[in-house]
Parts: sequence; C-alpha cells; structure tokens
Amino acid sequence: MPSGIRHLVFFALSIGIFGSLILQQTLDVGSFRLNPVDFTQLEPQDLVVGSGWSRRQEASIKLGFIESQPPPRVGVFGNHQVQYFSAKSLPEEPPPEEFFNFWYANLSLTELRDYVAYVDSLDKLPRDLILVHITTPNNDNGGNILGYQDELPEDIHRFYERQQSSGAALRSTYFRAAQLWSELRYLVDWKTLAAGILSENRLAIVDPTACTELDSVPARAEGAVARILGRLAVARALPEERRSENLRDLCSGKPMHVIRRDGSAYSNYNLRALVRNEEPVDGPDQKLRPGDEKRIADQMRDVAAIAERRGRRLAFLITPVHETDRHSPSDEIMSAALRQVPELEVLDHRHQFRQAEYFVDYDHPNEKYFERVVEELRKRKLL
Repeated sequence: MPSGIRHLVFFALSIGIFGSLILQQTLDVGSFRLNPVDFTQLEPQDLVVGSGWSRRQEASIKLGFIESQPPPRVGVFGNHQVQYFSAKSLPEEPPPEEFFNFWYANLSLTELRDYVAYVDSLDKLPRDLILVHITTPNNDNGGNILGYQDELPEDIHRFYERQQSSGAALRSTYFRAAQLWSELRYLVDWKTLAAGILSENRLAIVDPTACTELDSVPARAEGAVARILGRLAVARALPEERRSENLRDLCSGKPMHVIRRDGSAYSNYNLRALVRNEEPVDGPDQKLRPGDEKRIADQMRDVAAIAERRGRRLAFLITPVHETDRHSPSDEIMSAALRQVPELEVLDHRHQFRQAEYFVDYDHPNEKYFERVVEELRKRKLL
C-alpha cells in the first residue's frame, strides 16, 4: 500500500477511534436522579460540589430530590437568572423543607410549563407557593422565553403537551419523534461532549468552613491533561479522596458546580465583570416575533391552571438585567403579553432594581435583589 494511502487510513482510523471514545463518554454522562441527595439532611453550611457536570446532570440532582422527598412549602422554578435566590433572602433562613430553588440552566417558560406539569404528576408541587421565573426579554434578545433548549431530560421534554394529547396516536408519534430529535441535538451539542470528557459522574458534600484547615487536605497531583486522560481511562478516586480534591478546588476558587442545601448556586469565583448594558437589545436577531405575546400569555395561564387545580398559590417573576432605561421589540412583546393576563400575579421587575448593587453580573441578580423580591411577595400576602 502506498505510504500516502497508508497515512490516510491511519489518520481515518485514529479519528474514528477518538470519535468513538468521545461518543462513549458522552453517552456515559450519568444522572444523579437514581441516587438522590437528600438536601434536608445537610447542615446549613454544607455544599454539594463537583466538576465537569453537564447542565442536565446538575439539574438531575434536584430532580432526584423532588422525586424522592416531600415537596417544600415554597418552590422556585426558573433558569440561571434566579440561581442566587437562596434561603438567605428570607427571614430566619428556612430549611429545604420550607424553601427550595429548582432553577435549571436556560429553561424557557415553555419548558418550565413541562417541568411544573411533571412535578404535578408526581403530586410533588410546593405545598404553598410556586414562583415561576420568566427570562427578561432584554437578555438574549428575547431568547429562552419560548421554545425548547434541549436540556430537559427525555421523559420531561414536552411533558405538558403529551399530557394534553394522551390517547391520540398521531400526536403521540409526533411527540415521540420530537423527543428523539431533541435528544439527538443534546448529545451532539458541544457542551454535552465536553461534559462527557470532563465529568467525573460524582459529587461530594463538603463543609467550606474546612478551608481554614486546608493544609490538612492533600494536594492534587494531576494536571489538566492528566485529568482528561484519566477521565477517558475511566479512572476513579475513592470517595474520601474525591471529597478532599473537591474541597481544595473549592477553597482555591477554581470554577466548579456548587449547590447550596436550598438548591441555589454558590459561587466561589466570578468570571465576568459587571458591565451595564452588556448586551445590545435593538439588533436584528430578536427571538420574539409579533404574535408571540399570545403564546406567552397562553403558557402562563397553562401553568397557573395547574397551580389552581391543586389549590396552590402561584406568582411569576420577571427579573431585571443591569441596564439603563432601554426598550426593545422583545420587551414590547412581553408588555403586550402581560396585558393579556391581568388576573395573574406577576412581579415584573424589568424596569426596577437595575442598579449595580443588585447584581453579580449583567444578567444575574444577587441576594440583595432577591430580598426585594421576598419583600414584595410578603406585601402581596403570597408569603
């Protein structure tokens, strides 16, 4: 065989083997739903930590909790914009049995409708108040409000629509095809591929106050390349070794996935500076279109109907971003949607609390902001 062809064959085989390893690791991205963390058993300072998780993996920790434990009195359902809404924003910092934040990646209102409908099917809706977050339209040009981001688990994807169409064979076939297409897009997404390589499929529960005893924690011996190769070789550390490594990473400020015992995010680092008007809002890439106001209003009513049927109180929360007084086509569509649902409780903060003191970065409000949210909920006698 000529050397050129031999080199080409060798190159193709190498790419095939490497691709197979990547695919295997992607499919090996595990879920924590089957071995759930019982957050009610954690101490107030305890943190659930890990590294390399996919967004779906991280969410599976909280899904497993709500599937296996009694529901909290107050539950927050939203995406990353409400990740810092913790029990610290409420009086006396209630335990997980009273308040829990089920925030999840980039979920849209459409997907949150699926999420709430699924939890309802388990008879696990929060006992008193359900707070549903809607992405502010001046973030991502109106993105993550309607439609699907392919990050819900397959059994929850389009759950609400499937419930409404049960028994219709043609519709069931359509929803099954949509599920499979969503799953395929999720598997080939670069974030899932990265998680397949880097995820340790493990978590640890650590007490960050032990950072004062860091000298007693063994130093990590592996670098980034060794860590990736170790993951590909399916190397695993013992639980206590893993806990020590995670503690050292946490204390040193390494970017990690960290969940408080109330489901909110704990950040030991910040990769982004706080920049006002960080994202343009009047560009051509608007995700909302005229007519979407009806879809938004209809989906809000769908979620409200679930809560009403179960005798739960419900409010929607639209968080702000750090900006000046800016209006956009997507913002106008959201305003039109809210005019169609005057009967619903909506905390519309698009044009409030936009000062720097209320933010971690452009689109992530901090605990001080969520204290204002709690104050408004109390004034409305929802808390």
